[in-house]
Formats: sequence, C-alpha cells, structure tokens
Amino acid sequence: MPRPCTTSIARLLCALALLVLPACADTPESAAPTRAARQAEAAAKPTVSVKPTSAARTDAAPAYEPRFEPAGCPFDSAGGAIECGYLVVPERRTSPDEAEVRLAVAIVRSTAKRPAPDPLVYLEGGPGGSALYDASYWLDSRFRNKRDIILIDQRGTGYSLPSLNCPELESEDVVTGDDELDAAKACSRRLRREGVDLKHYNSAATAADLADLRQALGLEEVNLLGVSYGTRAALTALRDFPEGIRSVILDSSYPPEVDAYTEGAANGAAAIQALLGGCAADADCAEAFPKLDRTLYRLVDKLNGEPAVLERTDVDTGETYEEELYGDDLVSYLFDWLYDTSAIPLLPRAIAEAAEGDYSMIIYLLDGPTDEEAEEGIEEEEVAEEEAAEGVIDTAAADEGDISDSEGAFYSVECREEMIFGDLAAAEEAVSVYPRALQAALLGSGEQTAAICEVWGSGRARAVEDRPVTSDVPTLVLAGEYDPVTPPHWGESAAEHLSRSFFYTFPGMGHGVVFSDACPEEIALSFLERPGKEPDAACLADLPGPVFEIP
Repeated sequence: MPRPCTTSIARLLCALALLVLPACADTPESAAPTRAARQAEAAAKPTVSVKPTSAARTDAAPAYEPRFEPAGCPFDSAGGAIECGYLVVPERRTSPDEAEVRLAVAIVRSTAKRPAPDPLVYLEGGPGGSALYDASYWLDSRFRNKRDIILIDQRGTGYSLPSLNCPELESEDVVTGDDELDAAKACSRRLRREGVDLKHYNSAATAADLADLRQALGLEEVNLLGVSYGTRAALTALRDFPEGIRSVILDSSYPPEVDAYTEGAANGAAAIQALLGGCAADADCAEAFPKLDRTLYRLVDKLNGEPAVLERTDVDTGETYEEELYGDDLVSYLFDWLYDTSAIPLLPRAIAEAAEGDYSMIIYLLDGPTDEEAEEGIEEEEVAEEEAAEGVIDTAAADEGDISDSEGAFYSVECREEMIFGDLAAAEEAVSVYPRALQAALLGSGEQTAAICEVWGSGRARAVEDRPVTSDVPTLVLAGEYDPVTPPHWGESAAEHLSRSFFYTFPGMGHGVVFSDACPEEIALSFLERPGKEPDAACLADLPGPVFEIP
C-alpha cells in the first residue's frame, strides 16, 4: 500500500525539531511574521479565496505547452493495466525556454468497461514521498472499480527528473549532527552544480504541475486524493488552480495555516496521552495494565538513567546487534508507532511488559517480520525487479539511493514554506503542559534542522503559504484519533474554511486512515459518487476503536 508518512523522510517531518529560525531561507525578502502578528492580521482581515483563471496564469508568465510523453513503467505493468510516462513542464514557469522537469506518471486503468471521465489523482505525502514506488497497491484498490487512478511523482521525488534524492544523507557515515549538516551541504551544492534551482520545488509549483497534467492528458475534470503532505499540495491546487477539480479528499490534513514546527511536540504528546487514555477507558486494557500512564512515565525516567540493552536484527543482513534503549528513544518510537493503525493495539502491552523488563514486544515493533516472512518479501521484490527490466521510465533516479523518499524535496518544501513560520519558545510553551517525561524527546534538536535550512537554498515562501485555503469545491476531510503528526484538529481547521466539506474522525486510528480500514475507504467511495451530498458514514457507528492486545 502507499506509505504516506511511513518513509524515513515523512517521519522526519514528524520527529523534526520544532525550532524554525527566521534565517532558514536564503532569499532576503521580508522577515517572516510572528504567530501573534499573523493572528492579528487574520482577525483584522477575513480570509479570501484565491481563484485565478487559466488566462490569468498565462498572462503572468510566458506561454508554454505542457506535454505528456508515454514511456514504459519502471515496474511490472500488470499486463498493461498500468500505463506510464512523463509530464514535461518548465522548472521555472517564468522562463519556460530554459530547464525542464520530467514528472513520472503512472495511470492505473479502471476495471470498469466504461470508466468515469474524471480520474482520481493521488498525491503522496512527505514531502518527498514517491507515489509510483507503491503503484502495484492500486491494482486491488476499490477506487479503481469506477475510474482511472493517476499517480504522479511530484517534483524532485521518486522517478521524476531531476531527482532531489540525497544519497549523501543516506550514507552510513552520517552519524552526528555535524555529519548530517555536512551531508546536506554537499547534496545542496551538488544539485545546484547540476543546474537545479531549489526555489522551484514546492507546493505552488506542484499545484501548477497538476493543472498542466489535466491539460496534457485532455481531462475536463479530476478528483484529488491527498494524504499527509499530499493534502497541502491538494489545498494549494484548490487555491491556485481550482478549474477542473471536481472533488478533493484530504486524509490526515496538513493545511498551510498550521505551524507544524511550533505545534509538533505538543501534538505528539497529545497523541501519546490519547493512547494512554484509550487504554484507561477500555475495561479489559485498564484491568490488564492499570495506571498505564504512570507506568510509562516512570519507565521513561528509568531508561534515561539506565538504558536497556536490546538485541536487534539488521533487516538487510539478518545479523544481530545490541542497541541501547533510552527513555527518550522509547517516546520517539511510540510517536512513530502511532502512525500505524495496525500497531496501536500492541502498544499498551509493549509499555507494560517493558516496565517489567520484557522488551520482546518492543523489539518486535522495531524489527518487524520474522526471518521467513522477510525472505518471502525479498523473493517477491526480486521477481518484480526482473519483470521490470525492459522498456522503462529512466531509472537514473533509482540508481542513487532510496527513491521511496527524497530528502532534497523534503527540505525544498519545508524550509521554504513551513519552517520559517515556526517558533521555538512557543513550541516549548505548548508542550510544557504535558508530562516532563514526554517533552525532551518530542522537542528534539531544532537547531539542527534550522542549520540545514540556512544552507539549503530553497528561498522564502510568500505570506499566502501560511494562510487558510477557502474553496467551495466539495471536499471530504478524514482524520485518525491517534494521529501523532497531523492531528484531527488540523483537519477541522482545513474543513472550517471549505464551505462544502464533510469532516470525520476515526476512533483508534493513526495516520493515513483511508489505507487503514474499510470504513474510511467506504466513506471516500461514497463521497466520490456524489461529492455534493453528505456521504454514507454509517460504518462509523460500528467502529469500536482499537481492540488492545491483552496477554
């Protein structure tokens, strides 16, 4: 299945330090407004919807003609069920005769004899995640029953060219914060030497790419499905190029008006406390693991003073090694595990058993499948690689590190349009109301992230990138109760400014709910049938929340 915010770069957004200094960008425009100043401005002037016409866009920049070039898929095309190619557009639309970007596209054809004319365009999270990397997931998706599904690797990601992937940052030699900063500098310098202008790899550019994709494929209307950062891209498209957007589904929303690096630590702490509260409210869980909150906080303090030694297994080599587990590490791991709805029922037991000195469940959550299951997965991957050996999209991007997520695309977006609006003091104040045991791990090292942004070179966003998006396009907004990085109140904020929106929170679920359970998928399918009508959400009444595992 697609992995919104389960890749390392997507999780970096969640665990990244909350400090975002005004010096994060390299273009000396006006200083980023403070949170208080933005709130005062919003109170004084109502939010307006920005809806430029196509003519306005062509007047603002020299004309060009986006084009779609068919190409073979870099994976098994399932007998032609998936068709691939490139959307070719200018890197910088104000200079269309200069550099071009080639955005990898995969069209998963519908199983219907007469598909609906409005395909579903999927926008991966991250930023930096590859939509094409998990293209085979969509072959069995119910979204394919009535319409085509279009996957696009956004600028700098996946199989798109140029790739902003940073093998420098993926090296085993990157151990310390100084190593990471040096590697980021090296990647930025290399990309610039190769002619990449990092100021044109961001949400606004992606919104324009989506408008050009619709034009190049000759489509009158499309539906957008964004997950995690993909919701930011979808909202930006609603703001800048609403023409031809029939409906939008926002799953695990990351709207532009939130301050991710100010709120992030508090959001993570709130999600962990929601998990503990969920166990306390469940009779069986509360009986098996009484006062789980105190158990966790004492365990964190204990491990920070005397770390446990875990015997882990390298998933690539199968070799075992020892690793120390500190309390702050455990908090960070809990944050990560709350992404995964399937892992949530195991967490109370993992905490309680670890407090008794049994770390087997912690190790299971960290290392995943057994050796036999891992071997089966490797064999399947090798078969897929053999089947994808001829006539494919240029895989040059895949030759340099892990293409499932792109560090360069991540920093190009986040440094430009999110980090500059953060506030360390506000982040510390927001998380201070939560137990001390959770604070340090969730705040993290913001100075490191700010230091990378200072050298990255993606420029500064306009003020509009920090304002809510308003629209009357029908929109479905979905959220998971335990989502640690894009909490339900972010989805509520997005929905508040969308006049024809429907908002649902799913009990006991984490991040990316539409891929986690049949109920949110059914609601999304109902919405797509008639976007202007409230979807059938009867299945919500039958969702009990997580069934916690009891020994």
